[in-house]
Formats: sequence, C-alpha cells, structure tokens
Amino acid sequence: MKKILGLLLMSLVSFTSLFSCNDSKQEDFPTVPILEDTRDHSTKKEKTITTLNGDSVTYNMNTDKIVSLSSAGDLVSMGIRPLAVDGNAYTTGYSKFFNGVDLLKNTQPFDPEEVLSYKPELILVYNTMEKSDIDRLKLIAPVIPIYFDTYDYSLRVSYIGELFGLKENADKLITYAEDTQKTILDEIKKMGIEDKTVTIFTSLQGITIPPDYNGAFAFNHILYDILKFKKLKIVDDFLNDHSSQAYAAISNEKLKDYEGDLTIYAALDGYEIPEQVSSNVGWKSLKAVKENKVGVINMLLYSFKDILYMEAQYSELLSALKISIK
Repeated sequence: MKKILGLLLMSLVSFTSLFSCNDSKQEDFPTVPILEDTRDHSTKKEKTITTLNGDSVTYNMNTDKIVSLSSAGDLVSMGIRPLAVDGNAYTTGYSKFFNGVDLLKNTQPFDPEEVLSYKPELILVYNTMEKSDIDRLKLIAPVIPIYFDTYDYSLRVSYIGELFGLKENADKLITYAEDTQKTILDEIKKMGIEDKTVTIFTSLQGITIPPDYNGAFAFNHILYDILKFKKLKIVDDFLNDHSSQAYAAISNEKLKDYEGDLTIYAALDGYEIPEQVSSNVGWKSLKAVKENKVGVINMLLYSFKDILYMEAQYSELLSALKISIK
C-alpha cells in the first residue's frame, strides 16, 4: 500500500496544472483564510508538555526555526512558515501559504543530516512515527508528534494552536472548515441525491476501486462519512476485503455490478480518463459511461487530510457529482 501511494505522490512532481482552491474555486464555497503568525519570534517562550507519545518535551513556543515531517498543509494554514516540510507536501497553487518554505528531499522517512542542516529548534513529526526514528531526531532538537492519522480537523489544528499559542487562528480555521462542510451539504440537499449510492473507480493494474481503509484517500471520507452517501454492498465488501491486494483489478464481466447510482473516476494524473480505461470493454458497459455521466476528480489531491485543501477537495467532488446526475 505504501509503495502504491508513493508512486501516486511521485507523479505529482511532473503535474503542474492541478485544481487550485486559490485560483479557480466555485464561488459558493468559503475560501481558506490566509492567517498571520502573531507570535513574537524575537522572544523565547519556553513550555514543557507531555507529548502524544508520552514524552516530556521542553521547547520554545515562539520559534520559527521548525522542520516538520508531517501535516504541512495544516501548519501553513495556521500562518506558521516552517524552515522545511515533508517533501511530499502538496504545494501546487498554494504559493501564498508555502512562501519561504523548503521541501525536504528525503522523506522515507527522513535524512538526519538534511534535517540537521536547517539547524532547527523544533522538529514536528506524525504521531504514528516509530519511536526509533523519533529518538534519532531527538539528537538534533526537541521533537513533538502532532495529529496525523485522523480526519478530525478540529483536533488537529486545535492541538497546533495549543503548541504555539495560536488558538485564535485555530478557531478561524475550524469555522472555515465547518462552513465548507455546510456548503456542500446544503448543495447535496438541493440536488436531492442524499439517498444515492456512489462508486469511485480508478485504474492502476486494471480498473478497480480505491481503498478507504487507514485514511487512504479523503474522497472516501467526504463521500461516505460527511455526505452520508451509500455504497453498494458489493462495493463495501470489496473495500473491506483485506485478504485481497489493494487496487485488485475487477474483471470486465463483473465491473457493471459495482456501478452505483452515481459514478466518479479518480484520475492518477490530472482530470482525463486514460485511453486504456475508456476503451475497456467492461468500462464501456457501465450505464454512466454510455450516458456520459462520469465525474472526474484528481486522485492526488485527496491523498492529504490537511485543512488547507478542503475547499479544493469539496469543490471538485461537488462538480463531479453534478456531472454524474446531469
């Protein structure tokens, strides 16, 4: 699974025309606010906390000499500008937020020498990082894990706000996120499709359904947890069959059995359905394909949970849903 996600993220490097929430938004959606870091970086303000993994850490709350290996989008949306962030961070179209922020070249999981080269006073990591890796980073600077493995944006940004004394910024982001969710829920209600089944297809080693376990892609969370769309039982069984390989190809003969009321295609690169899919016999048998009602989203955009990308993710999904019912 990690290898496949890595391949998806690597393809992002060569793709430079992705949808941007700052440059091309649907007017009904709120825009993510550009917040200021109001801390006094010239003054040292020490704080001692017990971290998420139980360590006692003393750090400077006002430091801007930060290297972050996690949640870059959450951090920069708070107004914080680290020295460097995880090299897989999604930055295309978000230059205002990542201005002056370097991308680490080594991210599997990191190169201590590269991290050390920034002379950080604080290192932020994902809360699922191995203890042995955290111990290596402790030799460089204080290390604080932050929430990564949850879609609870309130929990994630509130914790960052507590770490740096930026509660007001966190509250503004939470309000923005709540308004964004309300906007799409209102639109879905207007469209009268709340009770519909939705299936997302993609293609890797054949046409398949992208996994939704372990928070693989945000579109599954948005569609099924936030918008409360339903899955066909066969789709749910496919997604929960952990005995089979992720992205297992669905046979041409059975593909139409997985088609819901609404059909979306998650493209690996851009917004085009590749020729090997469009010419596939099983794909052409789908009702939505025959009626030209397949909405397309960019899969890479949904590889991130960060609050920075909510507007783009929600806007894009709404557009795809509208195409699927036209």
